[in-house]
Amino acid sequence: MNISTRKNSEDLVIENLIGRGASDILKRVQNPIFVCDKTTILYVNAQAYRVFGFENPSNVVNRPLADFVEDQFADILMLGIDAFAEESDGIPLKMMEMGGMMLDVKMMVTSIPHESADLYMVECQDITEFVAASQAARSREERIRSILQTVNEAIVIIDEYGIIQDINGGCENMFGYQKTEAVGKNVTIFMPEPYKSQHSDYMAKYLLTGQSTMFNQLREFSGERKDGEVFPLELSIARVTDRHGRQSFTGIMRDISERKKEQERLTYIAYHDRLTGLPNRALFEENLVQAKARYQRSQKPMGIIFIDLDNFKPINDTMGHDAGDAALIEVANRFKHVMRGADTIARIGGDEFVAIVENLQNPEDVVIIANKVLDSLTTPFNLQGKEFIMGASLGIATLPNDTDDLEKLIDYADQAMYEAKNAGRNQYRLYSTLPEIQKAKNST
Repeated sequence: MNISTRKNSEDLVIENLIGRGASDILKRVQNPIFVCDKTTILYVNAQAYRVFGFENPSNVVNRPLADFVEDQFADILMLGIDAFAEESDGIPLKMMEMGGMMLDVKMMVTSIPHESADLYMVECQDITEFVAASQAARSREERIRSILQTVNEAIVIIDEYGIIQDINGGCENMFGYQKTEAVGKNVTIFMPEPYKSQHSDYMAKYLLTGQSTMFNQLREFSGERKDGEVFPLELSIARVTDRHGRQSFTGIMRDISERKKEQERLTYIAYHDRLTGLPNRALFEENLVQAKARYQRSQKPMGIIFIDLDNFKPINDTMGHDAGDAALIEVANRFKHVMRGADTIARIGGDEFVAIVENLQNPEDVVIIANKVLDSLTTPFNLQGKEFIMGASLGIATLPNDTDDLEKLIDYADQAMYEAKNAGRNQYRLYSTLPEIQKAKNST
């Protein structure tokens, strides 16, 4: 049968079934059309021939529609296509063309009024591209979600009111909240004070002005775990606006506790004496500058005590460096015990120490601390089962009595220390009482 003869024959069939007017409408529809009774195909339009590859009516007419439908719907169709006539939105399913390839379609079933039979028009809208795009989108979402669930960083998505919309596994691990506990809560559950109290005002200000310095920048903040532990983190926030103008915010957080600990360890090493744990020269110099700044605000005198141990060298020479190190550690502990909380005691050389004594009522009060340093050394040191007596020579300079120049203040305390050592050791000297200083005062 040629194409022209086939079309004429089918036209007569459909015209006899539903009338010529309805037949003309079917011919103009751009989607594949099947006209069926409850189970069997009675007519297909030209578009159906083209899309499904039907070569002649014997391929399709008088065959069950179920023959061309995916298996999960085929059994239902065999019971009667009228079951789908109530689905006004259509049924998405797969239909098979003659070559065996499955096509994604949305099947719309409409009842056709007829005096002697139950007829139905089955329109099949090709949604293959739509389904492919949807599957690709779902695949992308699944890949993204999979990535988000495997990264170590915590990811939290909130709406413009600060309500949590989603969190990933990294967020669950970092903060100790399960997703079901967090979603729907305010993001402040992840925040300690003062961030918790400030967050609502911050969000309100942003919504009012549209201005923020937080987006797309890496900042350091503190987080609070479910158990109340506060820890340091890095935070980056991205803003997303959907097509309806609604905003959401994605925060990416990294726990930097270990990094902070390592930074603190390296800072400690850089600013503390390896043996005694006291501040070293670098930290002493920083503390001295800060002490002078406090003096300038309070105008309360401060002093420097330069300390050089007496009789330390014989310990090293006769008992070895291990004994010498043990002695220095014990000396440092005794000095720390007699210093006030705000004072600084530092080790700046082998057996040299220096103290910053602040917030004095009178410059002469530094002598009280100097005497405590000397008294701390009167108890013998027990080293390798032997007792040793070790004293110290101290030099003292004060601000403002002696100078307000920090370098001179240290130099003057150093000069006074040598004067104490030359005078017989195990004592202190004030720079202001040195003979040459007294001579200079008397000459004026």
